[in-house]
Amino acid sequence: MEEKYLKKFIEILPALNEVMQEDINVVVIDARKMTVMAYAPGKLDRKVKVGDPIEKTENHDFVIRNKKQMLSKIPAKYFGVPAKGLLTPVLDENGEVCAIVNVTQSIERETKIEESTSVLFSSMNQLNAGIEEVASSSQHLSTFIKEIDEFGSQTEEKINDIDNIILDIKNISKHSNLLALNASIEAARAGDAGRGFSVVAKEMGKLSNLSKESAERVAGSLSEIKSSIEFIGEKIKIVSLSSENQAAAAEEMAASTDEIVSISKQLTEFAKVETMEK
Repeated sequence: MEEKYLKKFIEILPALNEVMQEDINVVVIDARKMTVMAYAPGKLDRKVKVGDPIEKTENHDFVIRNKKQMLSKIPAKYFGVPAKGLLTPVLDENGEVCAIVNVTQSIERETKIEESTSVLFSSMNQLNAGIEEVASSSQHLSTFIKEIDEFGSQTEEKINDIDNIILDIKNISKHSNLLALNASIEAARAGDAGRGFSVVAKEMGKLSNLSKESAERVAGSLSEIKSSIEFIGEKIKIVSLSSENQAAAAEEMAASTDEIVSISKQLTEFAKVETMEK
């Protein structure tokens, strides 16, 4: 700001709060004497009056030395609420800083928004991490269930192979039984000479019947096992489908929360009160 505008600026100071609709106060400081030239208090009252001395700070030195504005954040302990202050140099006709306009504005609302968005960002990060973990677990579960389903199918195939073996045993038993019957007939025809052979034929018949009964029991047990495996397989397919759907849903949720996290991060950045670093 040039010095020629300073007088007019001081004249309109009392109307600034009304016009700007903001909670601000303005102090015009004589940069050479470091005293108050003009003061327009708002809710953020500095408790100063024209002519009062102002303690020179590093911020004042920065503005005077560099001849440019400086924006800083003011802790709540000074005004009861957080605020920001903008120091603007006023240059005389020689380009030297003759005065400093100090505008202070409450940023209580902005600070609350910043804190809220920071909490939101942190919460969304935690939520996103949890959902990604669920998605990963769901994917592992889906893979595990598929492996179990494949194992069940392989077991069912092996049971079918055993069924074929049992069928062969039944056929062997049937033929053995016929051979035993034929041997008994021939032994009867041979009379006393075939008596010993008749005993062997009877034992062969008993063994054949025992093999048949054992094969039938094993076949019955395998049939029950096969039915159980088929039942389990059907349930596994249902669980597998649900698991796949869950994994897909978790991945979609993870993608959505990624977007929300990105948005909340942007909100956090937007809500931050900017300051000019020295």
